[in-house]
Amino acid sequence: MTAMKKGDKDHGQYVRKVQEETLRHSKDLLAENERLRTRVVSLEGEVAALELERPRLVGELDRVREDLRRHQALQQELKQKLELSQAEGLRYSESYLGIERQNANLANLYVASYRLHGTLDREELYLAIQEILSNLIGCDEHPVTQVTYDDASAFASWAGKVLPTEAEWEYAARGGLEGSIFAWGDEFEPHGRHMANTWQGTFPWQNLCLDGFEGTSPVSSFPANGFGLFDMTGNVWEWTLDWFAEYPPGDLKDPVGPAQGVYKVFRGGSWNHAVEFARSRNRFMMPPTNGIYFVGFRLALGHKVP
Repeated sequence: MTAMKKGDKDHGQYVRKVQEETLRHSKDLLAENERLRTRVVSLEGEVAALELERPRLVGELDRVREDLRRHQALQQELKQKLELSQAEGLRYSESYLGIERQNANLANLYVASYRLHGTLDREELYLAIQEILSNLIGCDEHPVTQVTYDDASAFASWAGKVLPTEAEWEYAARGGLEGSIFAWGDEFEPHGRHMANTWQGTFPWQNLCLDGFEGTSPVSSFPANGFGLFDMTGNVWEWTLDWFAEYPPGDLKDPVGPAQGVYKVFRGGSWNHAVEFARSRNRFMMPPTNGIYFVGFRLALGHKVP
């Protein structure tokens, strides 16, 4: 028997090592092949399922594309309407505010003339008053506007009456319907009927005038409330006696405003404000020396002005 040389022994170890690595690699390949085969079977199943779903998915895709085209067309139409309404709103605002500026300029002219001369030229005053009155033709039955709280309070004193407190105003506005949202109930347009003169459309660009009025409306154009009072909602806001302060939390009975303050409260909403401002409980405020084209007043009896 021939003795094994050292080189032959090293070669034999190398061969065994290669064989072991090859076997291990072969097992890894077999495992990977099995994984891939399983994945292929799974994907083939998914493909088959997708083929079955293809008609439905294609139909759904077509519907989505059609919806997209329709919405794009609608968006373009709305854009055009918005541009038109913005132009119309600007025209309307400029017209309305132009009259207000004209009246204010005339009033400033009187003041300047009086301060300069100590008197007013009678002819100049007459002509200016006639110009202001020309803006009010056909408005005899409309509520007065552009009066300050101080103006309204002075008129009330002259007439032997008073401005209502907030509590009095709200009680009168509800017309006996305790807890209702509006002066006539909880639905703003019951059976499609307009119950008050408010803004319809996108404020301030688009006034659709669905209630029939672009600005103020003649008093009693809409139904009276349960107490027989007209326009407690909409048309023009109305000054109240109270100074503004936040109400404390909890239920209140006949709350009284503070003894002094910065702003006076007005109530009721107006032709120039949307439905959310027409709720009987809604409040707004303004300095008592300010007047504006959507605020007026009504008088009351029964208490003494502080």
